[in-house]
Amino acid sequence: MVEQNPDIAIALASVQSRIGPASQARSFYDGDQPDVYDAKKWRNQFGPNVAQPRDNMCPLVVDTVVSRLQPKEFIARSKDATDETGATGANDIAKRSRWDQTAPEVHRSAGKVGKAAVLVGVNSRGQAVFYPKQGDEVHFQYDPESPGTVAWTGFVWTVGGAVRVNLYYPTYTERWITNNNTWGAKLPQQATAFRPFDDDGKDSVLSNPMGRVPWFEFALDKSDLSPVFKLQPALDMALCDLLILSRAAGAPQRYVTGAAPVDESAPAPAPGLGQFAAPVPPPLNPPAPDLNLTLAENYLDGKPGKDEIDGLHIETGPDQTWFLDDPQAKAGSLPAAELEGTIKLLDNLRTAVLRDTSIPPHLAMMTTGDFPSGKALKTAEAQFVAKVLARMIAWGNSWEDAFAFAVQAELSHNSRGEFIGLAEMPALELTWEDPHTQEGLTEEARLDALIQIGAPVSVILADSMDYSPARAAEIEKLVREEADRKSEASATVFARGGLDMAA
Repeated sequence: MVEQNPDIAIALASVQSRIGPASQARSFYDGDQPDVYDAKKWRNQFGPNVAQPRDNMCPLVVDTVVSRLQPKEFIARSKDATDETGATGANDIAKRSRWDQTAPEVHRSAGKVGKAAVLVGVNSRGQAVFYPKQGDEVHFQYDPESPGTVAWTGFVWTVGGAVRVNLYYPTYTERWITNNNTWGAKLPQQATAFRPFDDDGKDSVLSNPMGRVPWFEFALDKSDLSPVFKLQPALDMALCDLLILSRAAGAPQRYVTGAAPVDESAPAPAPGLGQFAAPVPPPLNPPAPDLNLTLAENYLDGKPGKDEIDGLHIETGPDQTWFLDDPQAKAGSLPAAELEGTIKLLDNLRTAVLRDTSIPPHLAMMTTGDFPSGKALKTAEAQFVAKVLARMIAWGNSWEDAFAFAVQAELSHNSRGEFIGLAEMPALELTWEDPHTQEGLTEEARLDALIQIGAPVSVILADSMDYSPARAAEIEKLVREEADRKSEASATVFARGGLDMAA
């Protein structure tokens, strides 16, 4: 009988607890949110082709942060040869593995559900490979005696109704699969439901010569969308209310009183009456005025001459004139409903979402973004930038560890993917693009400001003319040499008492 590993149950319980919240977060991000109105009533009002709208703020909340998390390159933490070589190797791996696409994917996944994970492996050519995974599928167990050190990880996923569990330890990996394929969204919670997996011809236990767990975690305290979950349904309802109100009373309502609808079964009106309402003879004893209103169809489609007041055969349009023969008949209109209150409610709810997620309103296009100074812009983005900087530190550490391990793994394997001995791990540092908004000044204004303060030529070229730092330094050197040459020529001419012809 196979001895069961109790870590299986720990990993299953951890993953099961995150399935519901993670599913909700992804659904909200994708706009797949619960309807706020009864579906049948909505179809009766708008027909089958108009879905209930969503004022979905979730992509904005997540993607605005992701857009400012722009990694630049890895540099060595010291001038040690191992570190410098490792930095070069890490940048080569980043380029080869298209890390510029992988990094935003990982950051977005972590922002959605509060966690993402990356597995680093080695292919048959001895190259490091990155495998981004959903964070809710991976359990990280940390060593209580060594803070920050991963003792083991459990990766849980489903294949055709079966549940797979891989347990990664520093020196080996265990592979498990359920005894049957009848499991759905509900994961088994007992290790006895699993057997060792060797169906692919490999052993159920694989060695790991690298001596550390090859998983790296990108975690948050909670999902970026946590503050949005309670406000998003209210936003959707306010938007639906606006649509309903606009359809029902967004345009002036026309009415006619004192004229009876035309009987469709009666003979056609005498020639010359055209589209006018048939006159109604007054009764011998006129009753009290009828205050009931006959409301016109909403004039919503913008096509004059196509709508008629129900039952009266009176055409509407700028070229139409109404004639009512009944002296008691009167026509008028009711004003359109005021929509400003509902629109203001929508804006207030959006502002609440931005406030709770530290997103500046100008990045959500709720304000113009025109600031009187760069300092004012910096102040407006202070909380947001602090949020981004915190992630650069935390997730930068994870990327540094992942790429240092990747470099070490490549140096420890030959071109056939065979382990040849454990190489030394480099110490790397990840640099990032500045998360502050760089559009406080126009290009011309920034160039003028740099010239006014006497900035070096290399700074002006790099900042305002997009020269590379190396090329900017080279041009500055040439400018300095030319200035020195002119200065020497001027001094020589002045000493001879002549004119300076070199200038």
